Amino acid sequence: MSQHTPGPWRVEFGQDILAGVRENRLVAECHAGHATERGANARLIAKAPEMYRLIKLSLQAGRFPEMGDGCEQWKPAEVARALLREIEGVEV
Repeated sequence: MSQHTPGPWRVEFGQDILAGVRENRLVAECHAGHATERGANARLIAKAPEMYRLIKLSLQAGRFPEMGDGCEQWKPAEVARALLREIEGVEV
């Protein structure tokens, strides 16, 4: 498992928009783009721990199909596993 700062994270707005603050500890900052874009990026980053947990639990519960529905060329379970490997820093 990756050694990230556990959630929940929250977004704080200041001179720059700060993303991912936990117990007054800065996890990530957003500086690039217009204020609206920085806010959107901050909200996305702040939800990263929850998205990570959802992907792991969904895979464990078999919620991702192994193959697409015939119209899609991608395989959601493969994509989810590859994403977890990248997040966790596991060599492919």
